Amino acid sequence: QRDALVWPLVDALVAKGKPLFGICRGMQELNAIWGGSLCPGLDQQASRMDHRFETGGIEQRYGVNHMVRVTDGEWLDRLWRPLTPGLASSSAPLDVAVNSLHWQGVARLGAGLQVEARAPDGLIEAFHATDVPGFVLGVQWHPEVAPERDPYSAALFRRFGQALAAAA
Repeated sequence: QRDALVWPLVDALVAKGKPLFGICRGMQELNAIWGGSLCPGLDQQASRMDHRFETGGIEQRYGVNHMVRVTDGEWLDRLWRPLTPGLASSSAPLDVAVNSLHWQGVARLGAGLQVEARAPDGLIEAFHATDVPGFVLGVQWHPEVAPERDPYSAALFRRFGQALAAAA
């Protein structure tokens, strides 16, 4: 039922140049809409780390669980590198701590999507659409949990807000 609502809604928003920010399942939906595929049961695959982190209280589950390596020179790198002490003018890899609460992820990236970040096991954790004029970003983690404590999450929401204002 959700897919029956979301897919045509995404198509309509993209056609109108409206910004989209997919978080967790939203990122997975965007990948599927762009023709990609998903890989369920990450915790059952020897080549993958367990991305669920379902034990403990809410602070532990929504706390920092692993790093993501940001793709050099791409959208997130340009947004986040200036926020990172010592890396603003460096070519060193940018690693950012994120939470992780998902049991499936991107298997095959959809056409027109560009990888923005990967988990240590290589799983795609963020992408943006390159084949549309508007803002389309997907992240696998939950930046909405504590943007007031996390400058990287706050920067994502500021940029999304700017895209919304520009598209209004």
